[in-house]
Amino acid sequence: MQRKFLAGIWLVFCLALALPGAAGSQQAISAFSASYEFGKQIHFQASLQSDEPIEYALLYYQEKTSPNSFFEPVQFSVQEGNTYLLDCRLDLSLHPIRAFSTLQYFFEVRLKSGQILTSDRQSLVYIDDRFAWQTAQSGPFTFHWVDGDLAFGQQTLEIAQTGLERIETILPVERPKQIDIY
Repeated sequence: MQRKFLAGIWLVFCLALALPGAAGSQQAISAFSASYEFGKQIHFQASLQSDEPIEYALLYYQEKTSPNSFFEPVQFSVQEGNTYLLDCRLDLSLHPIRAFSTLQYFFEVRLKSGQILTSDRQSLVYIDDRFAWQTAQSGPFTFHWVDGDLAFGQQTLEIAQTGLERIETILPVERPKQIDIY
């Protein structure tokens, strides 16, 4: 009986060590933000609640349609109490991103204890904001254009819809949820 009791205590102790945040420590990467100056830089930020100090932090990113991923070191500073600010500026002259692509990114933080925290994946749509885009939407299509009136946008959407309907009569394709046309 005593042996089972001690084995049970040992199992609970081991599980407590294995579970993230189990020993009363609160760790969560949150408050994500990403902003950019087109063609110059992207500024990523997040917050980390941790009772333990940070050893290092990295930002991983990739264009959604690319098989290649990259990482950058992240600066971090204590804000108040056990809150850290994670800050990374990506120089786009060194690491260009294609216009109109979706950038997926996440933070990885290693604490002094060796524990590694990974944030949820985030997305940033990198649009060339040097222009005043007009937008029209119909079905799965969103058309973005700079010159022309609303009739031009509607005509383009009708052509896209007709093309999709013709393709569906020839090929058994799944209807896309969203297609952006620039």
